[in-house]
Amino acid sequence: MLNLITQLYNLKDSDFGLRLQKSQLAHRLFDEFGRGFLLPILGIPVDLDVRIALGGNKCEPILKTMRPLEKGQFCLLLIQPPLPDNQRQKRLVPIGLACLAAFLREKLEKTNFNIGILDSQSQNLSIAKTLEIATKWPWNMVGISFMTSQADIAKNLAKALKKNLRGVELIAGGNHPSADPESVSSSFDYIVLSEGEETLLEIVRKRMQGESVDEVMGLALLNTDGKLVRNPDRPFIENLDSLPDMAWDLLPVESYDWPLHVVGGKRLPVMASRGCPYGCSFCGSPGHWRRKVRYRSPRRVFLEIQNLQRIYKTDYFHFKDDNFGINAVFVKELCEMILEANLGITWICTDRAAHVIRNRELLPLMRKAGCIGIEIGIESADPEAYASVNKEQELDEALQAIKLQKENEMVPQYTYMVFAPGETLATYYFQKTLFDQIHDGDAPPKFFQPLPFKLYIGQFATAYPNTGFHRDRKSLGLDLLHDHDLAHHFNITFLPFSLLNDIPYWTVEKLEERDFEQFGIAVWQAFYAQFPGRLPNRRLAMRIWDMLQGLASFFRSCDGSRTLEKAAGYVADELNWSGDKALRICSLAAYLFAQQGMVRSAINGLKQNYVIRRVRVPDFKRRIIQLLAWWYMPLSLKKLADS
Repeated sequence: MLNLITQLYNLKDSDFGLRLQKSQLAHRLFDEFGRGFLLPILGIPVDLDVRIALGGNKCEPILKTMRPLEKGQFCLLLIQPPLPDNQRQKRLVPIGLACLAAFLREKLEKTNFNIGILDSQSQNLSIAKTLEIATKWPWNMVGISFMTSQADIAKNLAKALKKNLRGVELIAGGNHPSADPESVSSSFDYIVLSEGEETLLEIVRKRMQGESVDEVMGLALLNTDGKLVRNPDRPFIENLDSLPDMAWDLLPVESYDWPLHVVGGKRLPVMASRGCPYGCSFCGSPGHWRRKVRYRSPRRVFLEIQNLQRIYKTDYFHFKDDNFGINAVFVKELCEMILEANLGITWICTDRAAHVIRNRELLPLMRKAGCIGIEIGIESADPEAYASVNKEQELDEALQAIKLQKENEMVPQYTYMVFAPGETLATYYFQKTLFDQIHDGDAPPKFFQPLPFKLYIGQFATAYPNTGFHRDRKSLGLDLLHDHDLAHHFNITFLPFSLLNDIPYWTVEKLEERDFEQFGIAVWQAFYAQFPGRLPNRRLAMRIWDMLQGLASFFRSCDGSRTLEKAAGYVADELNWSGDKALRICSLAAYLFAQQGMVRSAINGLKQNYVIRRVRVPDFKRRIIQLLAWWYMPLSLKKLADS
């Protein structure tokens, strides 16, 4: 049976498969039936990305270079390293590396220079496999670009490369090295800060000539005393049209099969601009791009989309700009070009609510040109929390922007944080009410709602380096980010004092079997920190069982006098858990059941009218969790509820 399903899945890149991916019904069946029901029945962990489960690694990993590798060349390898859990993550196209490779290839084409890209994350490679591939050639330089959650992996990989490639020089770049160069300085020879094209070009040219790079602008490195020296910032490239298109031909494009929001169909990213003028406290963009914004011309962006559509046979695109609609003239001209050429593409973008409102007259044109939704940041439904993130706009603006999208037949798309500073238990009941109103009876977009029922789990507040949130985190809450691997918004790494000091109590006399089923499914499908990919179902079930015991203990701990932090301490003592684990599980339980009016605050939101509104779990999901419990758990969920 599994072999048959795998063979059918492998037809996805055929002409028939590409047409099928354009069907919204097929997309929903794939996610809801395939991922949510059929795979668990076949014994494949549901937390594993179905595309990996069925697709696997069908061919040898791809490392492409601008020309055949030969002795006597100066060879630079660029690597996107794995994530701590590649199995659960979407395929991340290394846009920065592809831009760097295209730029250096163009500038050094007539020299003996050669460059290649190894995308380990998107090809689902381990560190060991990455090292095996990278050390098959004596590279002069290896550059690794990485986020904070990849920092420890990148450092370990760098150490192994130094040991196995004699004389290699290592370069770090990307979000994390730019934000926190001190944390990786001992593992790399050079750290490229922020925009890397001109800086990396100068480094390569100097090293090809055997010259020192100590004074290159935009570079950080250790001096002879072992202290980090940060050279002056390099001015940004003013004319982005002077840059070549990304080096797509050096990437394993067939690996980028993550579906577009709402409709499915594999998408490719496009960058129309760099930078953002705003200073949101949780975002790394202000530090990375210094709040400057530069656009490519509409014509250049249009031609890139047209080429990608022709070469890679996709009609789905995701604009990765921080704020797509800052330049309304750009948006208008690009949409007109798309319509005039009858490209027939489907796309989404990210923007600010204020821009959507300001550009409301452009929305019909955008929709006609293929835009199915604009992703905006709601961040929090709590006014105090909303103000704390320095969003520089009002919550009402976000709601108005969503309303405008619906009026123009777009699917509202939004992101929001959980456990933002200022949030209390009262926040979450109101937040569910707000999101229910936004969707007005319709199912929320699958991509932004990992649960198969209407409880909302967003992106957990994360204090990334070189952000206002990171600088103020210790005065705002409890920092649970003790290692880089967890530095991702799918993990609970921060809890605000406003929530920890709140006093929870339950409004129900006892928990029912369905409450345990619901919580089990929630931690199963949305609590990413607990479930790495490829867990056998027995181990998966035991981890769920562990969390369900935590829920039962948290219920007992809430007597109306303990703060949430002290209630978590009770759970830690009763179950012999670490304090951090108890805090994470108790906070998650409080968050989910507060949305349903089953957990209330003894000190906040006392005047609000609450109604207990248990969310119904789909029957097929209940059967799966019941089956796991029957097979593997020491007690039935009914007995756990009665205990």
